[in-house]
Amino acid sequence: MTNQKITVVEFYTIIYNADRSFRRLNSIIQKYDYEIYQIQLSEFEKSFRILFNLEPFDEKKHKQNTCIFCNNKIGAKETCFITEEFYQTLVTHYTENNEFFRSGQVTFIKTKKAFQVDRNTIWFDKGIIDQDLKKLKRFADKLQSCLRFARYDSIECHFYFARILNEQNLIPLIDTKSFRLSNKVQPFVGQDTAMISALLNIDRKINGYTQFAIATFEESFRIQNLQIRFIHLMNCLEMCFNYANNDMPAQIVAKYSSLLISKNKQEFSSVYSELLNLFWLKKRILSGALINEQSFTDVEQLYDKTIFIEDLSRNVIKKLLYMNIKTKEELYNKLDQRRLPH
Repeated sequence: MTNQKITVVEFYTIIYNADRSFRRLNSIIQKYDYEIYQIQLSEFEKSFRILFNLEPFDEKKHKQNTCIFCNNKIGAKETCFITEEFYQTLVTHYTENNEFFRSGQVTFIKTKKAFQVDRNTIWFDKGIIDQDLKKLKRFADKLQSCLRFARYDSIECHFYFARILNEQNLIPLIDTKSFRLSNKVQPFVGQDTAMISALLNIDRKINGYTQFAIATFEESFRIQNLQIRFIHLMNCLEMCFNYANNDMPAQIVAKYSSLLISKNKQEFSSVYSELLNLFWLKKRILSGALINEQSFTDVEQLYDKTIFIEDLSRNVIKKLLYMNIKTKEELYNKLDQRRLPH
């Protein structure tokens, strides 16, 4: 019988564009057995440099290497030291716009408690690790989605991996990246805590069309072409309200979207009219009519309209999640009964 050798494992994902204020999320996510964990860039190199295909950090070997004074060389607010080798690796291969360097720290979501695993089987049955890593990924994806519904659009999770404690071993699972309209760090506002907590608690399997709309909304952040992203977000909105064999999708989607989010008749008329115009714009894009008409003004206006439809899709999906309605027929009946004030 093989003697068991128990080792302790933690699971991590790196969060990009998150500053210190995101530690406020711990009040929400710790009940799911995860926590926000932040370390200085110098400690990140010592503990995690093998994640970037570099040899483990050795105090004797690496302390003589050139150190980078981050707030002089790359603009971070605090002093931290990393080797020239690590600096060049991050800048050349792994970061966009020096994301790690803007604050001199790295932010993770990690498991709140470590797991005990049989060391003799960990390398032969990687499924033992993959199961918990994928569980972390599912949670991080849902949290990222909730943050986007709260307009923290630049938050991204990358590099899902397991760390074997007391050893220089990391087991990577997956590296995911998506396109961001902005790399700007958005400080987390405490008043958004209740919204994020509520969205995390909602069962997203309430109906197929809402699930599909959420997936489409999430996918839109991975699309770099502005015209395609606009069409994708319009499709997201259409999934929420349209139905098969409908000859007037623009009117149906515009009507029920406006009824759902408007506070009064004036806002309803404004949103309804704008959505009809956007469906006409979508038709022009799909027909190729805009391909040879691109001017700076066209691109600028399309960007503004894409942001508008993104915000509208975000608000519609949030309201649908809170309403917990199972079918579109039930949704239509409920909205048809709504009476807006003047």
